[in-house]
Amino acid sequence: MEGGVTLNLTLNGKVTSLTSSKGRSFVTDCAKAASSQLAPRDLLVKYGLTAEALQNYTRQEAFVRALRAEHDRRNDIAARKAATNKKQMDPVPDLAQTLMKDQSFIEDLCRFSEGIFTEAAVRKRWRLSESDWVRLGSDDELVRAIEEEKLRRIRSGATKREIAQKHIIRMLAGLRGMDGKGSDRHPKLRVSAGA
Repeated sequence: MEGGVTLNLTLNGKVTSLTSSKGRSFVTDCAKAASSQLAPRDLLVKYGLTAEALQNYTRQEAFVRALRAEHDRRNDIAARKAATNKKQMDPVPDLAQTLMKDQSFIEDLCRFSEGIFTEAAVRKRWRLSESDWVRLGSDDELVRAIEEEKLRRIRSGATKREIAQKHIIRMLAGLRGMDGKGSDRHPKLRVSAGA
């Protein structure tokens, strides 16, 4: 509208308002032509216009405002679509949820809490950064899953067996080193002390 008067267009030989559905379709097609999505010649043919008539419309303030508004609307839609596509193409999986599906990860975290594995060993095996490690520690669902697995391991005897194996291996390593080199203690004392 220009000063309270609606701009009238002559499209396909019929007079129509800029605000009518036919007028809005024309503005949309003009925006497509401006962004090279529609050939200007096709626009002229579709609406039965001459190049001169189209040029006259582009000099009308109401038409220019409507065209800018349509152009902005199309840009907003394109930006939202691009953002949605980026989210769909590049989802950031929840690390805790992904790793919780792996039972061996839960078992390794149980072994860490039981003192069988070190933090460095778990982080190296699962390629966890410091920030990942901290973030996993604050995930309540993961902590709950670890506690449940710890209870299951205690009831099944797996914890006791693995801790015993760790001590036996450490003791055997100490016994193997009883060749007298590099130790101030007598071998008998080292055996009785558990290596």
